[in-house]
Amino acid sequence: MTSNNGTTLTVPTWTVTPDATSQYSLEGNDDFLYYLGNNAVTLYRYSIAGNTWTTLAPGVARAGAPGLGAGASWIHGVSAADWSNESAIRNGRFIYSFRGNGTAALDVYDIAANTWIAQTYAPATETFTTGTKYAYCKDRIYIQKEATGRWFAYDLAQVAMLPWSTMTYTQGAAVLGDTAFDVTYRDGATEIDYIYMALNTSSVMLRLQVV
Repeated sequence: MTSNNGTTLTVPTWTVTPDATSQYSLEGNDDFLYYLGNNAVTLYRYSIAGNTWTTLAPGVARAGAPGLGAGASWIHGVSAADWSNESAIRNGRFIYSFRGNGTAALDVYDIAANTWIAQTYAPATETFTTGTKYAYCKDRIYIQKEATGRWFAYDLAQVAMLPWSTMTYTQGAAVLGDTAFDVTYRDGATEIDYIYMALNTSSVMLRLQVV
């Protein structure tokens, strides 16, 4: 593809002209990595192919700098129809970043539009800081608040923060570092999702099944 607008894709001259049996696939750009943090609103993008860094200049700057306990999740697998509708595909377009630093603020970076959006959700009563962990899986971002063992699930389609689980294992002091991630076990058509996490100030790693 050489260019596009809202309704038309422009492609180079075909080596083999497609016919009625041809199939096509539109895929995301896997070349870029995004870097944010350092208690600043500055957003950077790294090109793997070019081995170069770019300082981005979003049309709307982030409303506040991410601080202690901030997170960033690239959203690409929400099942709700308004996320996957072909006329306005949202999957793959956004990075959701809880601001941390003792706040409940959530900022959303629109990759296609190169702009930040302040996301309002409810209830926004829980604040996040050092020790908070984030793991994105399909329809939700799973969050463990600091070293409390209390887990929440931010539902992307509902735009809501939901209680999820309470872990009874004792943790040490809250430390910097987002040490949580998701793993999907597949056996044929069967898929089981797990959230793995390393306890704060500990060598113990645990997992929770997503149900």
